[in-house]
Amino acid sequence: MNKKYILLILFCFTKIIFSQNIDSLKQQLEVLPDGEEKVKTIDKLITYYHLLDIEEVIDYGTKGIKLSQELNFTKAEASLNVNIGNALMYNDQQQKAKPYYERAIYLSNISGNKETLAKAYNNIGIVYDEEGKADKALQFYQRSYKLKMELGQNQSAKSTIMNIGGIYFFKGYYHKALKSFLESEKISTEIKDTLGMAHSAMNVYVVYQKLERYEEAIKKVRTAINYLIAVKQEKFLSEVYQKISMSKISLGELDSAEYYLKKGLQIAEIANDSSGLSMVYNSMASLYIQKREYKEGLFWAEKTREIREARQDVLNYPTMYGVFAEIYYGMNDLEKAEEYINKAIESSKNIYRNEALIEIYQSASAIYEEKKDYKKALEYFVLYDELEDSIQGTGMLKRVNELELQNERERQHVIVNLLEKEKQLKEMQLKKNQYTIWSVSAGLFVVLFFLFIVFRNYKQKQKANIEISNQKNIIEEKNKDITDSINYASRIQSTILPDSKIFTTYFSDSFVFYRPKDIVSGDFYFAEEKDDKVYFAVVDCTGHGVPGALVSVFGYNGLRRCINEYNLSKPADILDKLSSIVEESFKTEGKEVADGMDLALCVYDKKTKLVEYAGANNPLWVHQNEDIVQIKGDKQPVGHYHNRKPFTNHVINLNAGDSLYLFSDGFADQFGGEKGKKFKYSQFRQMVLDNVSKPMSEQKIIIGQAFEKWKGNLEQVDDICILGIRI
Repeated sequence: MNKKYILLILFCFTKIIFSQNIDSLKQQLEVLPDGEEKVKTIDKLITYYHLLDIEEVIDYGTKGIKLSQELNFTKAEASLNVNIGNALMYNDQQQKAKPYYERAIYLSNISGNKETLAKAYNNIGIVYDEEGKADKALQFYQRSYKLKMELGQNQSAKSTIMNIGGIYFFKGYYHKALKSFLESEKISTEIKDTLGMAHSAMNVYVVYQKLERYEEAIKKVRTAINYLIAVKQEKFLSEVYQKISMSKISLGELDSAEYYLKKGLQIAEIANDSSGLSMVYNSMASLYIQKREYKEGLFWAEKTREIREARQDVLNYPTMYGVFAEIYYGMNDLEKAEEYINKAIESSKNIYRNEALIEIYQSASAIYEEKKDYKKALEYFVLYDELEDSIQGTGMLKRVNELELQNERERQHVIVNLLEKEKQLKEMQLKKNQYTIWSVSAGLFVVLFFLFIVFRNYKQKQKANIEISNQKNIIEEKNKDITDSINYASRIQSTILPDSKIFTTYFSDSFVFYRPKDIVSGDFYFAEEKDDKVYFAVVDCTGHGVPGALVSVFGYNGLRRCINEYNLSKPADILDKLSSIVEESFKTEGKEVADGMDLALCVYDKKTKLVEYAGANNPLWVHQNEDIVQIKGDKQPVGHYHNRKPFTNHVINLNAGDSLYLFSDGFADQFGGEKGKKFKYSQFRQMVLDNVSKPMSEQKIIIGQAFEKWKGNLEQVDDICILGIRI
């Protein structure tokens, strides 16, 4: 079986050691009559699946299931199915194990056997985990953990909460992973499981490392060392020292990192621990990459490969090949670097280790950029950027504002005229100087003539100054006219669009955070009620400023027409109709205009309490069961789009207290912070999740404060519109 470790160790399932040996159990079966006692003995026997042939386990287990069915012994039948599934899992036959776990879940629910149900939930979670179906695995792990805590099975619950933390870690949800691992550490402390405390502390360390909290990471890993020494489990110390070295490398303390790696290497060699050796060797390679001693790094990388290929440790192939790629990139052997980065990418398929893929895609982009294959470099950079963003990033460039561009051209034209006038004045001044030199040498007559020229030039300069002053006044008047027009457009837009307070008439606990970039906005919110249904949306139109505002008014009226004139009630139908209206209206003289809008549209039925949703590029976030679920919209805008498909209609069951969030991309795309980077959706999602339990009015204040703090002195880059509703 592929021994799958999550961070330090992923507990798959606990082996129960019985006092009877296999031979005595087989002898008992030969003399026992058919009955419940015989079924129980078979069940005990096949718990030794790791010591029996798989065929023997299935043979005994099948006989036990048949007998338990004849006796209507449902509780034992469920347990037999779990143990057969465990044996198949142990022999790397996960797909064959799944039906046995599913049958065990069904039988345990019928018989009310919560103990077996908790085991089956946990183990089928492992099957889905191995398949890379993280969300499905997480559901079963969470059910198992809840049951185990109800039953007071803290030892087993500790293992399951570690599995949950592992899923969150590899999906990039580091704060949730941290919470899970701290909980496992708390349980281990309560039941005085010192080894479990060490494992939990190591897992917490790895999360701190990812969060770049290096000092806390080192402190936690030293705690793990004390636990391991206390229970005389020094064999794990090689891995602990390897983890400390990685923190030291991150802090740039390379000599200290080398010291800890050598300590870890010594322990692993004494224990003949191939797993520990491979980790230390790989870290040695990373250390020498940082030192730019690539030949030495290659030596350690080869030693890593020798062990991992012998152990078929496929889970760690991506990072191993990534190290080779980095070494050859540093040695400027780009062909070898490309070969190994492709191996890293290929070996990472069906493995949801996002934290490894981020580094692999980043390295691939750098390698192809160095090879001047800019197309592939861009492809991998986009993959890296999307994965780093975790939930979502649109990556779309905004069209240039045509009205503002025309205004800029007019200003540039005036500036060019002013520069031309200034050039003429300089030329005239040069002529004046030439006349002065000539007049001094020519005598009094020329002096008189020079005075005449000076007088004439004075008049010309005076005239030029008047003209410059007039041009300046024209510019100021145009600017004032433009500003007045935009202010007037803002009043018109605010008159047409609804007041944000309208949402409180439909949903008592709600907010609208609306922050235009300019005086007028290309983002807007929409609300309409008809036949006991509330229609609401957040819309992001092409561009911002005046053009965006014009499209927003058109979009708002289009939505109202779809609902009131065409009597459409499903969000997908509304978006399909709105798209055709926009595309038809923006066609001029046979030309197709690309103006359109991204939006999320919902319809809430007051009677059924159901919400229907459809989206054009923009998603809907639903907060349920202490987590935010993202429902993605279709990857197409409203308006002109090649290969357009009908929009997808989603139906969502909501409970009281569930929350909905609709938003444009302005907040996530805002540059700011200490490094002047984008805020991004991952940070935006975490901010919402951290404050989701607070009243919506308070959430609005927190969002506003967070935006101002992040933006600092930088310019706002886009319009922002966020809508929050609690059912």
